[in-house]
Amino acid sequence: MPDTPSKSAVRKAGSTVRKAHRNEPVTTEQLQHAHTIIEQYRAAHQLPLNRISASLRQLVANEQIPAAVSQRIKRFPTIIDKLTRGGQSGVDDLSRMTDIGGCRIVTETRTDLYKLQQRLLELWGPDTHSPNKITKIRDYIARPKDTGYRAIHLQVERDGLKFEVQLRDPRLHAWAETVEAFSGDLGVNYKQGGHSVVQELMKLLSEFDALDEAGRKPSQDQLDTMHRLYSEVQGLYP
Repeated sequence: MPDTPSKSAVRKAGSTVRKAHRNEPVTTEQLQHAHTIIEQYRAAHQLPLNRISASLRQLVANEQIPAAVSQRIKRFPTIIDKLTRGGQSGVDDLSRMTDIGGCRIVTETRTDLYKLQQRLLELWGPDTHSPNKITKIRDYIARPKDTGYRAIHLQVERDGLKFEVQLRDPRLHAWAETVEAFSGDLGVNYKQGGHSVVQELMKLLSEFDALDEAGRKPSQDQLDTMHRLYSEVQGLYP
């Protein structure tokens, strides 16, 4: 397992990168050293992430929950972007970034999603003997992000590092994949907050999904707005 840099070294590396981004005095050697520390920190997440992922795959098999489990380590350029972005979507302290390593589980139904969440809390709770510890839960289904994003996020700690486990069902996953597709097609990161026509359309579609799940229908004004936004988004494509 790669050596994990100390928290103070990781914080200093992140600070150096931000200073360079703001055109503050930073030598080439200092920036290169900061990049090396960040790469080492990133690499240190790989082995514990593999173990978390293996535990999740075993759990869904044992519980007979039909689900697809995937994992990823955040790419170096993405980490740098998050360090230098600023605002609510940025991060000031690299050592506190919780999603350098992450797993995603897409269940076949919403019922299975909540069943899996409950089992994870039972098995990985703070009072259990598991090496994987759930330290925080963010329920973006009950309280969607401003973008319309919905899912359950579990913050998991293992070997002194923080990881993110996302729980989605097909509807939640399809919405997020559509945002990714728009971002790739149009060269804009629509996952962050904003009020572009694409983001307004996706937020409205998320509201439509929530209404449908509650057995309700959108208003005529909402439908008219959706058709207008859809036409404007179509106009972004050549």
